[in-house]
Amino acid sequence: MICKDIKYENYTIHKNKLLEPKNGLMCLNSINSECKTNISLKECMNFCNDNENCDYGQYIYRKNDGYTLCAPIDKNTTIGNISYDVYDKETFPTTENLETYFFSKDTIYPNDGNLVFKGDSFQLAVELDQEGETVTRKVKEIVEEEPVGINEFGGFLQILRGFKQSIPINYGDFLSFTNFTESEKNDCKTCMTNDLKYKSTLIIENIDNKLLGDRHRNIVDTDNQLFFMYPVDKEDLKLPITYYSRFYLKSKIGKGIIKVDDDGNLISTDEKATENVKNAIFYMIPKDKGYYCKNKECVEVKLEDSKHDGTKSFINDKNGKLDVFRRKDCFESCICENELDSNFLKSKKFNKVKTKKTKNNWYIILIICIIIIILVIFFYFVF
Repeated sequence: MICKDIKYENYTIHKNKLLEPKNGLMCLNSINSECKTNISLKECMNFCNDNENCDYGQYIYRKNDGYTLCAPIDKNTTIGNISYDVYDKETFPTTENLETYFFSKDTIYPNDGNLVFKGDSFQLAVELDQEGETVTRKVKEIVEEEPVGINEFGGFLQILRGFKQSIPINYGDFLSFTNFTESEKNDCKTCMTNDLKYKSTLIIENIDNKLLGDRHRNIVDTDNQLFFMYPVDKEDLKLPITYYSRFYLKSKIGKGIIKVDDDGNLISTDEKATENVKNAIFYMIPKDKGYYCKNKECVEVKLEDSKHDGTKSFINDKNGKLDVFRRKDCFESCICENELDSNFLKSKKFNKVKTKKTKNNWYIILIICIIIIILVIFFYFVF
């Protein structure tokens, strides 16, 4: 299930959701790098709607004094799907006194189970031509200083290079790969630890263009550690990579594509990317976990066991297709305790701001009285 949040114009309002402060940067990422204060949620959304660079925003209402903060986010200041940085407000401390609303043109719950991200774990498979028939083999585990080849079982790889976990990787992006152990499989924090130097990284040997395993890894990737993927069935290099999609693998230093030679080893060639080149079409099999909502709980499933449709993954259920997410909390969409009532759009809370009177108004009145008395005394003695 997905929470049925309230629709207003072409936006969806998500109650009690809050941008992660360290990623959202709120006002700095807002239109003209400024927030608006003491306006209604409706006014905040209208301001966003009137600006072509605003697709989503954050609205905060402080209960004790009625102070409001409107942050219409400039989409040009964010990278990737901002939904990954939106959480239930209780995730953060000192939010008890706040009512928070995140609004967006797109759904807040991205169904991206079939996209490839930084830190993803996968098996690399290759299509082989054997006596006119196509068979699939998996690229075996990368071993230090040994040629990388193929076998029936394959080895787990992990993508190291990329912007951050929530940004899908596109065809044409430079990538680097390493082996990992089963215990580290679902712990992305190990991606950047010093333990990495003890794993084997995929490299191209300069002597005979074989792909080898190398246990040494620099802070900055060297050219012989960088690869990119070129889609077989698509022309656009800016499209996101999806699991099971067929691609050619190329290196940064190689002139042509990578293929499997007669000895079963991966080598870099001078051949161009065409389907006439045999043993050169690869695809990726996911080895990470996905999550979907079942009986109001976010439950785990192997991505490999889910169904795939373009960028989406889903589970077939008696109630239909259930979306598979990549975040462990299913974007907190399984329980709709924070669902907005349809009458919310008619309420004063949505349409009008009412700032509570401060208890310190008598100070202002006292100052005004003192000024008047001083002026009266001044004019009395002067004139």
